[in-house]
Amino acid sequence: MRYANLAFAWLERLSGLKMLMCLLAMVVTMTLRIALLPRLPVPKPYATDEFSYLLGAETFAAGRITNSPHSMWEHFETLHELVQPTYMSKYPPGQAVFLALGWKLGRPWLGVWISFGLFAACLCWMLQNWVPPVYAVLGTALTLSRISILGYWMNSYWGGAVAASAGCLLLGSLPRLARDRVKPKDVTIAAIGALLLANTRPFEGLVMTVAVLIGLVVWRKLRHRSLLELVSVRCLLPALLVFGTGAVLDGYYNYRVTGNALLMPHIAYLQQYQVASSWLVLPERNPPVYRHFDIRNTWKEMDLDYQQKRANPLDNLKDAYSIFVFYCSLLYLFPVAVGLLLSGSYRFWTAAGIYFCVWFGLLIETVKFPHYIAGAVGLLTLLVVYGFRLLRVIGKSYGPVLVLTCTILMCVQGKAPDQGRSWETRAANVMSPRMIAMGMVMKEAGRHLILVRYSAHRPDKSDECVYNGADIDGSRIVWARDMGEAKNKELLDYYHGSRKVWLYQPDNDPTKVVPYEVANH
Repeated sequence: MRYANLAFAWLERLSGLKMLMCLLAMVVTMTLRIALLPRLPVPKPYATDEFSYLLGAETFAAGRITNSPHSMWEHFETLHELVQPTYMSKYPPGQAVFLALGWKLGRPWLGVWISFGLFAACLCWMLQNWVPPVYAVLGTALTLSRISILGYWMNSYWGGAVAASAGCLLLGSLPRLARDRVKPKDVTIAAIGALLLANTRPFEGLVMTVAVLIGLVVWRKLRHRSLLELVSVRCLLPALLVFGTGAVLDGYYNYRVTGNALLMPHIAYLQQYQVASSWLVLPERNPPVYRHFDIRNTWKEMDLDYQQKRANPLDNLKDAYSIFVFYCSLLYLFPVAVGLLLSGSYRFWTAAGIYFCVWFGLLIETVKFPHYIAGAVGLLTLLVVYGFRLLRVIGKSYGPVLVLTCTILMCVQGKAPDQGRSWETRAANVMSPRMIAMGMVMKEAGRHLILVRYSAHRPDKSDECVYNGADIDGSRIVWARDMGEAKNKELLDYYHGSRKVWLYQPDNDPTKVVPYEVANH
């Protein structure tokens, strides 16, 4: 016990170097991941969403906002990408901007690596604004061991590090904005966080931002501080500058991609393909016109899931539970329960209230993934470390032992379970049908066109093959949907024999790619 008390006292002194702790969190995280590259190499895109984000990244890296629609666009329709009125990712640009940065540095994954390092630093900074520095360090350690450099946030192209960084900036500013005199710097940081949330997870970011604003008003009222301070010139001016600039840029982006400054690419894609609403509280739409049965079946399956969740709320809760266990282990429940039962801190209950609002927003969504609420990752950590503070007080001389033991056990648990989940971190030797076909075709010299023909009842709709680069015609391999002999001839005539044409039927035999003339004959 004596050594535990000494260790805790030493950690308290060291954690007082706040800026150093933030930098240390970032550097250690990024260095460890680089050191693991021989064992865990740079990931290959696997999930359908990843290809969409990479399309956006390649477009930005090439200095374009969007891409002109292809004249043969019907052959290139796919999941999560617009092909009309322009060719672009449906997702907000935040994640793609970081991937584009990595692209310019040599590999898109470097953007993921950088964003995860920023997340580690932002998380530590956020916690420092809510709790004493020693608990900020402990909270950063246990969160990074749970989210982990071995998990999908670091080892895929659709993780939540960018949104998590944004959420930490917004949440970390909240205690600062509750002070007597608000500094323009703090307003600017909060506005940047909210704007980045809007460009990564718009709906969840909106829910969280509104909850933070309500929490700020309640917080200032409880501390008998003037609300007029929030509408003073030094608060409104930086907020208007940041949000005004963001609104102009986002409006211009929307205009270039969809032709309408108020129409987001995600909504445009929804209108073109989706039947089920993205929110369970809204009715489904009339089915659009589909040109490919496999795309129709994919969205039909989502509609069935939507109807089932509306009819049976328990299914929706089961879906939400898989997200809950990603963030929260059973060990987390002990300090959180201590806080809920014993804490009278308005800081604790403000964090709990905001976290509840974010989860309510997730519950009404049809589809759920952990990174959807990445912006709120620091809130659970706050609830845990507030429990730690109470344990130290309750435990008296045994308090440091309790706190350090809990932290070590949580860190030892390691990364969140993901086996069998769509966000599972895949081993380097796991090959998707698209990777298999590409490997075989790349052995042949020249340029290629691969026509993909799916069966009427695809076994795995997540293994979509038809994804192309930002410059379709400039790519060595072009992936296209088989549309029957007449439509295929139009596509072949378009390329004028400049490409070797293959037929790939992944549902029949994913290890076989045959020349189109042979298969057609």
